[in-house]
Amino acid sequence: MKTKKQSIVYLLMTFLLFYSSTSVLNAHSGSNNEANTDIQVNIDIQAGTPIYMRLNTGTRPAYVYYTEATKHESSIDVIVYNWDDEAVVYIEGTNIFYSFNVNGTGYCGIDISSLTKGRTYNLIVDLGSTQYIGTFVK
Repeated sequence: MKTKKQSIVYLLMTFLLFYSSTSVLNAHSGSNNEANTDIQVNIDIQAGTPIYMRLNTGTRPAYVYYTEATKHESSIDVIVYNWDDEAVVYIEGTNIFYSFNVNGTGYCGIDISSLTKGRTYNLIVDLGSTQYIGTFVK
């Protein structure tokens, strides 16, 4: 059973540990804020922005397959999981159309550099009788 003094000591030690770890991180950040901003921007571009993919049909599929999509500056990465057939990916209202075979897990990279910046688009992944749809802004 902890006493009041032990609880205070543990709390103080936790605070000091947290404070020292943030001080170390700040010390390594350097004094050139402009360079740090450039590094952060590059990390954000590489990581991309997830696109929420929802089921476009009224009923849930009997199998457990799903899609993920991530938007980058000039491309979209689409990943299909637990699917063993052809997957068709297209952007509604454009001529961008990709078809690829999936054996378990499949990947498709889509070039979106030709799309108009600031406009909203629908990304559709067609898995036979099931469609997933996600909305993104270029």
